[in-house]
Amino acid sequence: MIVVGNFDLFNWASYNRIIRFNTDWSVDTSFSTNLSTWPWTTSQGIVWCVALQSDDKIVFGGAFSSFQSITSRRRIARVNADGTNDTWFVPWTAFSAWQVQQIKIQPDQKIVCCGTFTSYNATTRQRVCRILSTGSLDTTFGTTTGASATVSSIELDSLGNVYIVGAFVSYWGTSCNRIARLTTLGAYDATYVIGTGFSSNANYICKSTTDDKMTVVCNLGTYNTSTTVNWIIRLTDVWGVDYTFGKWFDTAVTYISIANDATEWDYCLIGSSSIFTKYNNMRASNGQLLNGTAYINQYGWIKTSIPKWIGFLWLTSLESDNTNIILCATSYSWTTYNWLIKMSSAGVIDTVFNTNIGTGAASTVNAVFDKDGKVMCIGGFTDFNWTTANYIVRLNSDGTIDSSFVSWTGFDVAPSKIICQADGKMIVQWYQTTYDSVAVKRIVRLNNDWSLDTTFNLDESTYAPDEYTNVMYVEDNNRYYTTWYATFVWSYVACYDTTGTLLWKYELWFLGGSWSWWANALAYRNNKVYYGGDLVHYSPATGTGIGCIDATTGDWLDVWFGTWLWGTYVQVYDMVVIGSRLYVGGSFSSYNGTTSNNLVCINI
Repeated sequence: MIVVGNFDLFNWASYNRIIRFNTDWSVDTSFSTNLSTWPWTTSQGIVWCVALQSDDKIVFGGAFSSFQSITSRRRIARVNADGTNDTWFVPWTAFSAWQVQQIKIQPDQKIVCCGTFTSYNATTRQRVCRILSTGSLDTTFGTTTGASATVSSIELDSLGNVYIVGAFVSYWGTSCNRIARLTTLGAYDATYVIGTGFSSNANYICKSTTDDKMTVVCNLGTYNTSTTVNWIIRLTDVWGVDYTFGKWFDTAVTYISIANDATEWDYCLIGSSSIFTKYNNMRASNGQLLNGTAYINQYGWIKTSIPKWIGFLWLTSLESDNTNIILCATSYSWTTYNWLIKMSSAGVIDTVFNTNIGTGAASTVNAVFDKDGKVMCIGGFTDFNWTTANYIVRLNSDGTIDSSFVSWTGFDVAPSKIICQADGKMIVQWYQTTYDSVAVKRIVRLNNDWSLDTTFNLDESTYAPDEYTNVMYVEDNNRYYTTWYATFVWSYVACYDTTGTLLWKYELWFLGGSWSWWANALAYRNNKVYYGGDLVHYSPATGTGIGCIDATTGDWLDVWFGTWLWGTYVQVYDMVVIGSRLYVGGSFSSYNGTTSNNLVCINI
């Protein structure tokens, strides 16, 4: 897989606008090394397109003014299969100013190009031209008049005809608003009448794998005056409108491609910076859309069998019993779940559970599986599914309320965290200092009957935390781990024994004296404590989101999985370990450069 663009880094390594991946998505370093010296500037070095010839040679087009220090490779270049410069391809002066936007390879390996250029090798060619395998201009194709304005995309049919779309309103002096078909010699084909064409710019054209029908991605407007176009339209082989094809998006679509294994399932659509969330005037469901990407068939119907993480809204907590995951979020994949979602570790939602919880909680929820496999829920709610529940409720495995559970009356305000020990005792955290009118610390341990366990007294003698943000109990070593901060400056991860005695604390204090904000998520595996939160940097390295500490000594560990979560406002709300995987939930858009909408699964 070859990826081109305007980037100069991938995973913090230098790659100048071109990178090739192996089949397992690892970087083909031998190919990239050969291309790493391209002297392009940020503004002029964009690679817009790439095409592969039958002999595995690779053709690039774009706005670049040189290739491996060769100035004659302007806006077009060809390399061998290993990435070295193809010395047999000599374009001389190549293209005039501006750029090549798309390249298509004919069966005879001639190269058809389109864009904003006005000449090739000092010969006038207005926005469309064809190049021989030697790099010379094919003088038998096209004339000096060409297109009146930008040609943004081209496509070839089975007979060798060339289809063009863009911003032009004429070709060879003939009116053809933003779409035209050319003969095999580049002449305007008047045998196919398009009428008035498009009322606004057309951006991309793509041919079906099963026939010569063309699908066009375009701006809002009309086709042939009478047909309204909402970003996409498919035409019949005689330029009529294919009305069997869905075409309604709620915002711009900028690109369309054909699936490599396409049979019935043809198209992959990608949205613009204003990512579409509706198709055919309907919200997505069942993983149909992902951040402006949709898979549709030859009739314009969405392919529902492709599972996609759509992301969550207001994800506050996730817990696991090593088989299932309980997520506390208001919605998932555009479906409302009223704060509670139960799914398998493979990401399959338990629809029976979510049906039975009905209206769910009236406010925020944190939840945990107890020793009997039931779901204990605490939070800011005072009723659950229209039943009175003062900040706490227990649900059966199918999501119905466990009527046998009678909550203790000790909570005077909403608790924020709950965990269950193997012996059935519960650790509860909240922001007041009394429980059932008894003065306590902000983390308490409760007996099976929800009475206060007075044998546990959290040691706060060596510090004065403003707020605890998380607590975790590890059965393997009978220790408690917490995160807390003081005065918005110091943030800590701390470890206690079964009585609440402090064993160690790790200060999240940063290089250069920058403050940490706070860590508010914890997870454990193989004597390692993983933490996450509202972290801009952490000591002794820089990063965002997550880190790792030795559970016995409290020493920070430079773990290999990385620490880079990105987004408009990065937060980690919670995390959980299942087997050898760490599931991280919060507010972020990517992890280590890979799109991850508020939830990521990391091999640890």
